[in-house]
Amino acid sequence: MVWGAMKFSSKLIIIGGIATAVPALSVLAMLFWKTPGIAADIQVEIDALAKSQLEEQTRSVLQTAQLVDTMLRATTVSYLSTAETILEQAGKVEPSPSENAKWNAINQITKRSNQIELPRLLVGGNWLGQERNFDSTRRVPLIDDVGDRTGITCTLFQRMNEQGDMLRVATNVKTLSGHRAISTYIPNASPVVQTVLKGETFFGRAYVVNQFYITAYKPLHDDNGRVIAILYVGLPEAAATNSIKETLAQRSVGETGHIFILNTTGSNEGKLILSKNRQRDGQRFDSLVEQNGSPSLKAFVERGKSLQADQIEFLSYRETDGGSSSRDMVAAIAYYSPWDWLISTCISQEELNAASKQASESLVAIRNTELYTTVVAIALALGFFYQISRRLARRIKNVADRLEQDGAQTHEAAEDISRAFAELAQGSHQQVARLEETSAAVEQISSMTQKNVEAAQKANSLTSDARSEAESSKVEIGEMVGAMQDMAKSSADISSIISTIDEIAFQTNILALNAAVEAARAGEAGAGFAIVADEVRTLAQRSAEAARDTSAKIEEAIAKSASGSEICSRVANSLSSVAEKIQNIDQLVEEIASSSQDQSIGIKGITSSIVSIDSITQQHASNSHGMTDRTDNLKHQAGSLQEMLGELVEIIEGQGTTNQQAAQPSQQQPKQTLELAQA
Repeated sequence: MVWGAMKFSSKLIIIGGIATAVPALSVLAMLFWKTPGIAADIQVEIDALAKSQLEEQTRSVLQTAQLVDTMLRATTVSYLSTAETILEQAGKVEPSPSENAKWNAINQITKRSNQIELPRLLVGGNWLGQERNFDSTRRVPLIDDVGDRTGITCTLFQRMNEQGDMLRVATNVKTLSGHRAISTYIPNASPVVQTVLKGETFFGRAYVVNQFYITAYKPLHDDNGRVIAILYVGLPEAAATNSIKETLAQRSVGETGHIFILNTTGSNEGKLILSKNRQRDGQRFDSLVEQNGSPSLKAFVERGKSLQADQIEFLSYRETDGGSSSRDMVAAIAYYSPWDWLISTCISQEELNAASKQASESLVAIRNTELYTTVVAIALALGFFYQISRRLARRIKNVADRLEQDGAQTHEAAEDISRAFAELAQGSHQQVARLEETSAAVEQISSMTQKNVEAAQKANSLTSDARSEAESSKVEIGEMVGAMQDMAKSSADISSIISTIDEIAFQTNILALNAAVEAARAGEAGAGFAIVADEVRTLAQRSAEAARDTSAKIEEAIAKSASGSEICSRVANSLSSVAEKIQNIDQLVEEIASSSQDQSIGIKGITSSIVSIDSITQQHASNSHGMTDRTDNLKHQAGSLQEMLGELVEIIEGQGTTNQQAAQPSQQQPKQTLELAQA
């Protein structure tokens, strides 16, 4: 069947099947192609993760050893300080100048002995003796005091010869038989002796009698600065590190892995300090072999000793159980030289491969599951698209039928809209005319408002002038009030002067009376003086009368001046009130002018808005004519829509369906349209 003649539902089924199958099959093909590479990558990542865990375990043990070593050294320093304090209290260490002691000196390395004689070593003038047994009734001074106070081992060495061999002359270190380990000596080739002969204190790990200790050796000098003895304190390494071993023995590394520690030097080379579950502690690690079957313990140890501090390296080897069975192992190793510890964390290669094998099998299972899921998904998708396409085709046909009916209704609505736009255009023309009349009236109001603004501004100018003149008059009245007050003050001063003149006239009159009395007593000799006295009295009386008249007139003038000053004050107050009211009127006029100005601006805005409305209304009228033309086009488009609906039905049903069949409206249109909307 040709594609163009197929139904719309058939086309949807084919398209949906392709859209579902192509991506799923592409993903499936990519999965089959990438699975081997992904499995290889997973194996690499698992190996890297396992090695990282081995490295972290080994580094943790190494750091623990470093931390404990630091703590032990600090503890040893503290114990040495305590021993030095006890030695200072006991007294000076020096050889006896007169008495010697015989010793059977035994080299602690070679075990060879030789008979020697040395001056007795004195402490505070007392010889420590040659005590070999631990007897509570026979204590060794200094040595037992240090042991009792600190719980550690203490030894006093005496220099045997010029080469520097150091003999134990007093100690609380026990031999395997339980005696004090005196008479053994450290040869001068020992790093301990080499350090002490330089005048330096040796701190570190040292082999004492039959085991390793964490030690401190302090040189003791004579008055000439020559090293003559050594003060030693030490902790047994096994006791100090036992807690670490117990903790490490509890750690597990997967199902087949474990942690083990070896010594690498001397007679202890290859001996296990820590083994799995501590079952082989102290034994040689002889189960270590190379891949080709030849022993490789020596190579393993040498490789570990070559590592730098904090360096970790991976080794592969084969481990046997002492019989015929063996398994390949992978180990991360590190070397802590201060303790001669070769630290190793191992796990079987089989366990590592099991993890990657399990991941590969899981990946294959996922791939197969994806294959089955893809086949089922394609089948379900085809069925789904079949149902959806048939249902969708039916609904699209119903919608097409409804659209055809709505097209006819749209044609009628377009005609109604055309008539409505014609009426709207006519109303817009009438509205334009009314707006033109309104605009003219608003312009007239604007002109009148402008005149009010100008009048208000003129009134404002006049009130401002009146206010200025009132202010000027107020100032002049104030000056006049001041002048009247000055006149009143001057009149008061004149009145005071008149009072003084009146008092002088009164006194003059009294003197004239006294002169007349005296002239009468004088008789004829005082007749002339009596006449003069009488005239003086007459003159004094006239002066007194004139002073009284002047005083009365001056008081009257003072009263009138005070009255004038009061009247001037009232006038000044009245002018102030007038000026204040004029100022208020001026403010009101300014407000009126401002309001008129704002009103004029608002009216101009209204005029501008009306002009804009007029323009818009005219544009609406013009658009109404244009919309009428568009509604005509809408009617033509409705006709074209009906033709296209016929073509849509033909596409859905195929070429065998006629336009008449497609145009038949469905009786279930409202219900089916609702179903489509819900879908």
